[in-house]
Amino acid sequence: MEELIVHLEFAKILGAFALGAIVITFITYLISKKNRTIKYIPGFILILIGIYNLFYVGADSPTLEDVNRLLVVVTTMIAGFIGLSTGLIIGIFKKGRE
Repeated sequence: MEELIVHLEFAKILGAFALGAIVITFITYLISKKNRTIKYIPGFILILIGIYNLFYVGADSPTLEDVNRLLVVVTTMIAGFIGLSTGLIIGIFKKGRE
């Protein structure tokens, strides 16, 4: 049962990152409505952070630090894709109004 609680804590962290990516994407859309590509920047930044950390995950040494860095990779990459998807959904709804 304790393992399930630990995994649910990781899910809470992922949910917080995803919600943060959605909010930041929406805020960047509201700030600059004229520039259509600005809303994708938070998602790209999160994906770049994930790729950067992916290069430092060592395959030879399975220490706790590498496992934590792998958790950061997965969390930021998923939140980045959610941010990009949110930007795409905002773009679709915006195009429908025009």
